[in-house]
Amino acid sequence: MGNNSIRQAEQLGPQIRSLSGKNGVVLLRPHDVSGDLTGGDTDFLDSRGGRFGKKIEDVFGIPLAKVERQYVHQRYYGWGQIDVLPCLEWNGFSYADEGRVLREARVAEDGFRRPRTSDDAVISWLTSLLWGGFFKEKYAEVIETGARDDGEAMKAALEWALGAEWAGRMMDWAKKSLCHESASYVGEIRQALAWAAWRREPMETFSNVVLHWAREFKIHLSPPMPFIAFLGPDGSGKSTVIDGVRDRLKKRRVGSVMLHWRPGFIRPGTEPPGGTVEDPHGKPPRGLVSSILKIGLLVADWQLGYWLRYRHQQAKAKIVISDRFYDDLFLDPKRYRYGGGERLARLGGKAVPQPDLIFVLHAPAAAIFARKQEVSFEELESQLGRYEAYAEGLENESQNRRCLINVDRSIDEIVDEVISIIEESPKIIN
Repeated sequence: MGNNSIRQAEQLGPQIRSLSGKNGVVLLRPHDVSGDLTGGDTDFLDSRGGRFGKKIEDVFGIPLAKVERQYVHQRYYGWGQIDVLPCLEWNGFSYADEGRVLREARVAEDGFRRPRTSDDAVISWLTSLLWGGFFKEKYAEVIETGARDDGEAMKAALEWALGAEWAGRMMDWAKKSLCHESASYVGEIRQALAWAAWRREPMETFSNVVLHWAREFKIHLSPPMPFIAFLGPDGSGKSTVIDGVRDRLKKRRVGSVMLHWRPGFIRPGTEPPGGTVEDPHGKPPRGLVSSILKIGLLVADWQLGYWLRYRHQQAKAKIVISDRFYDDLFLDPKRYRYGGGERLARLGGKAVPQPDLIFVLHAPAAAIFARKQEVSFEELESQLGRYEAYAEGLENESQNRRCLINVDRSIDEIVDEVISIIEESPKIIN
């Protein structure tokens, strides 16, 4: 965390209190602001999401990443995440009347403007249930307090969202400390929510659903988070660097998903997750026909796997990280028993979804050979030459950015450089 982020983190509580108190918004999360708020998720409710978002950036600066969905505007900072909810809905179906929640909110003892007890209970309960499909145990006390101290209003709010039958059942669970039972009925509760919304406001609900999926489609076309890949010979420390990067991202509330070499959508990969194999050059290369078939399989696997699995993860604000990538086929052909020639492999690569960033890990051959002797020293030197030439290739040869990373230093220094490059990526800064 940089010095600027540290200063922001130290002032986080007072700054959030100022935002909550002066702009008529409601602080939904966290419930307890007495401790360290860094690394956490702060949720505001404000139907004027765009204007309030500008105030957030006036206070905290431009975020590392910004994702604006129909139901939430997310901002990722080095110290944590701030979400502004312009509405309270699931897939276009409202589960609370945000206008009423805002009107009935009051300034709590801690100085933050918060929803009334009944609304806090309903929002806490339904948000994780509808979006995550699970019950969040840490909100059990909030829900039970709402049922006990503001039960009539809580039941009315649940009836508005789900109808009388489910409102009665959920109030019964809350009064008997059985809120966790709701996790077994997620499908039915979502269905009740949809039916209640259609009956209550059919035209507005139709508009909300259309707008929701239109926004989601747009985000899938241009996802907010990058697809990155790590290349380098065995012994260059790819697994260690990737673990360090993922850990650093996690502390910043940025999720990530991993794949190795190829998505494995058509056929699961045979190499272990870390990518270490015994004697990677021990088997002879395939013939031309088999190599052409291999390229066809790889292209199909990347097209289907990326677009049907990993693109969705990017749209969900997760960084996709690939340990090795298709281009390794012509950089280290012996490893994959490829015998079709570099030109053919490069041609096939044009049909493969391209990473936004490719990190090529590099170090003196002697340093890498001291770590692992998977191949001969001469072969390692040859590989390093190919990787270096690949990383330093002309920008107009590829749609992606290739970065040569020196790994002959401490892991903290390496991770710092990688994170810095990711933060500067156009895919991150909006």
